[in-house]
Amino acid sequence: MQGILSLRTKIPWVIIGCFLFQETLFPSDNSSAPKVGTLVHEHKVYRDPNGLIYWPMDMPVWIRLATSPREDAPSFLLKNIYQEDASVSEQYVKNGIKLEIPGRQFVRWINYLTADEDLYKFMADGAPPRTELGLFQAPRSVRGETVFYGKGLKARLGSQDDLSGVEQILISIDGKAYVPLEKTLSLNQEKRYDLAFYAVDRVGYTESPKTSSFIVDLTPPQSSHQTEKNLLEDTLSRESVILLSSLDTLAGVDFISYRFDNGTDFMRYDRAVGIRMEGLSDGKHVLQYRGTDRVRNVEIEKEYRFHLDLTPPRVAYQVIGDLYLEDMRSYVSSRSRIKLQADDLQVPLKQIKYRINDSSPKTYISPFLPPIQPGRFMIRFTAIDQLRNRAPEQMLELFMDLEPPTTRMHLIGPNFSQGSGVIWATGRTRIKLKSFDNISGLKQIKYQLGEEAVQVYERPFSVPKTGQYLFRYWAIDRVNNREMFKPLLLMVDESPPQILEVFSINSIGTETTKEGAEIPVYPQHTTLFPNAMDNSASIKGIWYQLNGDDMKEYTQVLFLDQPGRYRITIKAEDQLGNVSVKTLEFMIAQATE
Repeated sequence: MQGILSLRTKIPWVIIGCFLFQETLFPSDNSSAPKVGTLVHEHKVYRDPNGLIYWPMDMPVWIRLATSPREDAPSFLLKNIYQEDASVSEQYVKNGIKLEIPGRQFVRWINYLTADEDLYKFMADGAPPRTELGLFQAPRSVRGETVFYGKGLKARLGSQDDLSGVEQILISIDGKAYVPLEKTLSLNQEKRYDLAFYAVDRVGYTESPKTSSFIVDLTPPQSSHQTEKNLLEDTLSRESVILLSSLDTLAGVDFISYRFDNGTDFMRYDRAVGIRMEGLSDGKHVLQYRGTDRVRNVEIEKEYRFHLDLTPPRVAYQVIGDLYLEDMRSYVSSRSRIKLQADDLQVPLKQIKYRINDSSPKTYISPFLPPIQPGRFMIRFTAIDQLRNRAPEQMLELFMDLEPPTTRMHLIGPNFSQGSGVIWATGRTRIKLKSFDNISGLKQIKYQLGEEAVQVYERPFSVPKTGQYLFRYWAIDRVNNREMFKPLLLMVDESPPQILEVFSINSIGTETTKEGAEIPVYPQHTTLFPNAMDNSASIKGIWYQLNGDDMKEYTQVLFLDQPGRYRITIKAEDQLGNVSVKTLEFMIAQATE
C-alpha cells in the first residue's frame, strides 16, 4: 500500500510520501497470540546494529516530527491533511497507519520547490521464523508409524527468519515447560521423546509449535540358539543344524551375524537355511553370534561351544579260539568264534553290522561261529555310532580247516605184525611217525606209551625195555584239529626162542667121551624132533647142522638109524630175528640081534 501525506505552508510545499512494500514475501500461518503451552512473546520494534528499524505489522505506525535526533527531543504528531473528514483524521490520530504488506517500507520527503527527495526506510515484519529439527549422529529406523533412533543421538534446532531475524528457539521435552535451546541437545536415554519447538523473531512473532515424537533405542537384541537334527546334547553331527533367533522389543531385529572359532569375518545368518556344519573340521568349535537391531545396537557376542563328531567308530575283530596265520592267510577251525568290537571316543556306539560272504547284513550281538564249510570265506563288517557316522566297511578273509591231520607209523628195524592192532618189535626197532595236513598244516605229533606221560614226537625212537605196551599216537594241525588216536598193542621182544629137543625114546644109558664128558646113548632107529618156543613173536624157523655138515632148515623129523657119535647144532629164530643156538651130543648104539 502506498500512502502520501502532504503539508501545504507559506514556505515551499513539502510532500512527504510513505510507501510500504515488501521485497521478499513469506506467508504467515500463525497469529500474534501464542499457542497453548508456549511462552508469551510480546510484539515489539527492533532496531538492528545498523539502525534499521523492524516494525511488527500488527502494530500501527504514526509519523512524528522531532526537533533533534535525541531520544528525549520533543516530537510532534503529523496529521493526515488528505482526510478532510475530521472523523477520519481523528481515527488516524487514534489508530495510526496500518501496515498491510511485509517487507521494506519507505517514508519519502519531497522538496516541493526543488523536487529534491529524502527517503527514510524501515522494515515491516509480519512473518514468523521457520524452524527445523535436526536429529543426527544416530542410526534411524521406521517401524510402522514409529521412528526409532539408536545411540549417540543429537538434536539441533535450526531456524530461519527472512526479516528481523530469529531472537530465540525454544523447546519442550516430554510436555515440560519450554526452555531456550542454545546448543546441541544429547538424547541419551532409552525412552520415547516427545519434542515441541518453535522460534521467536526479534519483533516477537512466533511460529506455531512443531512436534516430533520418536523412541531412542539403546538396548541391543537378545539372541539365542537351538540345535536340531541328529545330535547328542552338545555333540553335533554333519547333519546337525544350528538355528539362531533374536528378539528386540523396540526398533526390531535387523540381522543376526555369526562366526566360528574367533574368525575374522562375521557372516549374516540366513533363517531359511540355518547354520550347517559344512566346512568345519572334526573336534571342538565355538559359535559366536550376535544380533543387530535396526538402529545398529549390537549385542555382546554370545557363545555356543560344541563338539563336531565326524569320526566314525573304530572297528576291530578278534578270532577267539583256533587261529593260525601264515603267508598272509588266516586259518580257523569249527571251534573258532569271531568277535567284533568297536569304540567311539566321543559318542556311544549304535550298532555293529556284519555279513558273511554274500549274505544279508546282520546286527552283531555276540561272538559268532564261522560257516562250517571248508575253504575260503569272507566277513565284511562296519560300525555306526549314535550320530550315524559309519565306519568304512572292512573285510576279513579266513580259511576254514575242518579236517585233522593224517598220521602214519613206520617201523625201522625188526618188526612183525599179526592181524590188526598188534605189532612186535625189538628194543632196536625205531618207531617213525609221519603226518600230513593239506590246509593249515601240521602243528605237532603226539604219542603215549602205556601209562607214561604224553610225548611230543620229534624224531624216530625205540622202546628198549621188553614188555607189552598200549601205544597211541595222533597229530594236531595249526588250528588244533586233532586226529583220532590209533591204539595198538606194541610187543617189545628181546628174548630169543627156547630150543627144545625131543627124542622118540628115552636114553638107554650114558657114555664117557675122551674129553671126559658123559653123553646120553639112544638106541638105533631113534627119532629126534628139534623144536623151539617163543614167548612173544613166535618162531620164524628152525635150522640144524649134523656133524659139521651145512646148516639145513628143519622141515621133518631126524631119523637116527646109523650107530655112532652125533653132534647136532640147532638154531631157532623168532619173527623179530632173535636167535638161539643149542648143540646136542649123544650116541646111537648098535642094535643087537
